[in-house]
Amino acid sequence: MAEIKPQIYRIEAIVPMGRKKNKVRKEYYEVSEKNAIERFYSEVGGLYHAKRHNIKILNVTTISVDECTDDYVKTLATMEKEQLKILL
Repeated sequence: MAEIKPQIYRIEAIVPMGRKKNKVRKEYYEVSEKNAIERFYSEVGGLYHAKRHNIKILNVTTISVDECTDDYVKTLATMEKEQLKILL
């Protein structure tokens, strides 16, 4: 069985916040792009009280650890497999 390697995904979207629409960028360390998008909808929808159909995803890209701006995601990506099992 092939080992699944998580990647860092950067998601950029426009999210309605009241009468304004703001651009939001978040990064996730996930196994698939689908999982990253699902987590984005869940977090952003809960935080800004936005419905999924109102959130417009502009871009989903796979990035390297060097390009990552989120310290938590960067730490997860650089940890060894055994250390991650302890956290999860």
